[in-house]
Formats: sequence, C-alpha cells, structure tokens
Amino acid sequence: MTEDVWFTQTLDYYERMKGKKAVKTTFEYDVKNTDLKWDVQRDRMMPDGTASVVLRQVGLIPPKTDGKYKREDVSEPSFSRWRLEGGKWKLFFFTSNRGWALDEMKKDGLN
Repeated sequence: MTEDVWFTQTLDYYERMKGKKAVKTTFEYDVKNTDLKWDVQRDRMMPDGTASVVLRQVGLIPPKTDGKYKREDVSEPSFSRWRLEGGKWKLFFFTSNRGWALDEMKKDGLN
C-alpha cells in the first residue's frame, strides 16, 4: 500500500480509512483472522501510468470444517488502483462497495 492509500468497503464520505496507518488499524483484525482472495477480472493501464484493476474479492471466514470455511463473503465487483513506487506496484485506492466500484470502472473505461 502507498502511504496515501484509500481503502474502503463502503462509501467513506468522511475518508476515515485514508492513509496507510488508518487502513492498518481498521483492518488489522480482519487481515489476521480471515483468508482473503482477490481474483483479477479486468485491468487497464491508464494514461498517467497507473493501473486500474477490477477484482472479485472473497473473504474466507474460519474456522474450516472438513476443508470448508464457515462462511465466504463475496464482493463483486471490487475495484482498485495501483501505481509504481520505488520499483514496486502499490495499492493506492480500493473499494468493495458495488455501486462505487461500478462508477469507478465506468470512469476508467472498464465497464
């Protein structure tokens, strides 16, 4: 993630989850206690050198019984933007809010 990342699961009008520290604080429990899978659906390089990526996000909620998770939470589509920093691709925007993702996809020509 970039230092100025904005990572949200809902429309975050107040930008509470803006910045790496806020994201880590907000999602620390989820990251430590769930398995997360992102399947890339579409991507597009943008004229400014960033990449827009449409994802299918699956949150796999433990415990596992007979090889199956207790619950799977699917967010489709989810939407993210990435930029190259220090030779590495880093996430600077993410939303799993369907409406917001669809709006951003349209804006970036990924609909």
